[in-house]
Amino acid sequence: MISAEAQSGQDCQVQPDGNHSAHDFGRLLFRFLEEHGIRYCVLPAHKHSPEDVPNKLDLAIHPEDEHKWPRVVKSLSAHAYLPIRSVHCTVKMRRYDFAWFDSGRMSGIAVYVISYDEREHSLESERPEWTCRSHNLIEGIFRLVGDRYQRIQDWIRPTGLFIVALGPDGVGKSTVIKHLVEATRPAFRGHQLFHWRPASLWRRKHIGNVTDPHGQVPHSAWWSVARILLHILDYWFGYLTKIRPALARSNLVVFDRYFYDLLVDRRRYRYGGPQWLISALTPFVPKPDLVLVLDASDETILSRKQEVSPQELRRQRNCYRQLAAKIVSAELVQTDQEIGQVVGRASQAVARLLVRRFYERH
Repeated sequence: MISAEAQSGQDCQVQPDGNHSAHDFGRLLFRFLEEHGIRYCVLPAHKHSPEDVPNKLDLAIHPEDEHKWPRVVKSLSAHAYLPIRSVHCTVKMRRYDFAWFDSGRMSGIAVYVISYDEREHSLESERPEWTCRSHNLIEGIFRLVGDRYQRIQDWIRPTGLFIVALGPDGVGKSTVIKHLVEATRPAFRGHQLFHWRPASLWRRKHIGNVTDPHGQVPHSAWWSVARILLHILDYWFGYLTKIRPALARSNLVVFDRYFYDLLVDRRRYRYGGPQWLISALTPFVPKPDLVLVLDASDETILSRKQEVSPQELRRQRNCYRQLAAKIVSAELVQTDQEIGQVVGRASQAVARLLVRRFYERH
């Protein structure tokens, strides 16, 4: 259920509320539209009854009743149909994305809401046939300008999500990321995966699986500082050319490791400069929307990988937990349990963030 805190932009708990489906969503949607006295119709291109609802639904609403639509959104969220995104498609059309959890997995539906023109279309019948077609030149110009404006808005306030997964080797980052992308697929148009940095200015040499991350000698202090500055430049260039455009297109962007790892394990990256410089430069790196800090018991991690000593592993785990406490957008997730439970908690963290952002913006 979505609490009042969610609607005010505060933290919330996203919990399944029984079995959900697109059919149940359709029944509730039409019921709430009628309860709130909203004059509407289902467009012919996607005309469906509550018993036959696809993953996309086109509605036309009377302009005088548009102010009542937020009540429908809140009513749906009270039944655990989570509003996660709202995007202007054209001047008169807005897409609302809803998601829900069923057996630990996320499903979704997109509702396209179009404003009626009362002078041109009749709303006397409950769901009349209606065609969205205009031959008005002025209206076409306004629609074109509105589309350009919306692209700028999408860049300024992107509807995608930028996630970073942190944790020691063997904690299960790759597995969690793989399942998380699949579990949250209905909430995003696509996804992009990165490892540690965007690699936009130069590509990292492929060295295969790292069996001894601390085996190489650290770089000299001056070369370490130069490399870190170049890496920050790569982060920003990659953010502007790859990450931000993907977020503007409602994509999920996930990093396996990030610049934050230098705060925990600088030997892995052969950094030989001062530690204070890393702490000072970290705020200047593009900030993710959500940081998943993965943790598990020493025994679980060592049973998967033994690339570092038990003492070093304990040190890294403590550092990652401290890092999770410092980062506002961090979520600590235990991975020494069944993968479905792990991905379920990570997915709900994603859903909480999307719902909270929806209510903050709308």
